[in-house]
Amino acid sequence: IVDDVFDTGLTIQSVIAYLGDRARLNTPHDIRVAVPYYKPTRNKTGKAPDYYLHETEQWLKYPHSLEGLSVEEIARHRPELYAIIEDCL
Repeated sequence: IVDDVFDTGLTIQSVIAYLGDRARLNTPHDIRVAVPYYKPTRNKTGKAPDYYLHETEQWLKYPHSLEGLSVEEIARHRPELYAIIEDCL
């Protein structure tokens, strides 16, 4: 399973549980997890990804995400989206 970040681990845990529910006896015994970013202190599952590139506790800003951006940052870096939301401000 590949994800963008292993933070609390709850997303991966849910995916593995869903896979087990759907695949039943056909569920692979060896399910591995790969992520570019791993946040070990936020982990709530007791499991860690099998493969990761960076261990961090920093807030991650992805180009496709608006979360954590100020209105000014959206206006500057994502003007097409700012045009949509500016009437709501």
